Amino acid sequence: PAPALLFLYLIIAIILISALCQVFAIQGIHPATQEVLQVNSLWSFEALRWWLQNAVKNFINFARLARYWWLCWGWESPNTVAFFLLY
Repeated sequence: PAPALLFLYLIIAIILISALCQVFAIQGIHPATQEVLQVNSLWSFEALRWWLQNAVKNFINFARLARYWWLCWGWESPNTVAFFLLY
């Protein structure tokens, strides 16, 4: 299958696994603080609202992704300009 479909399948699998873990009340323990962690389902309006509110902040604060994006933009920009000038 196409890479985009594999990515979509992985997203769907993670959403379903998180929903099942919340239904069965699966917990974990944080190794450093010994705090009990609850699973929050990604299949809820609360999770969707959180994702939409924090999407830009998460993108901006993820420095490696920002550097990669700027590198790709800087690499592709001269090629795009050359394409429009030549054709």
